[in-house]
Amino acid sequence: MGNQRTQFVNRTKALGLYRQFIRATKSLGDAQTRWETMAWIRNDFERNRHVVESEPCKTLLALGHRQLKQLGSTSSLIGGEHSKFRGGRKA
Repeated sequence: MGNQRTQFVNRTKALGLYRQFIRATKSLGDAQTRWETMAWIRNDFERNRHVVESEPCKTLLALGHRQLKQLGSTSSLIGGEHSKFRGGRKA
């Protein structure tokens, strides 16, 4: 029973991380970049779908969180809607 619970918890965390990635793409510069990034994210999650053991799941989730952080810092440099480098002043 504990193994099933661990799998459920890991699946829930993975789905939450996936949603965070999708939300993070909203700040990317253009639609083409966003769609390509979303396809890459989906492919990465699909490729690791079979991983159910606790330790490999923890490792993949930690890697995902690091990549999410990198995506956030990259999108600010690309010029997303929340970019501080985007230029232009509000009147």
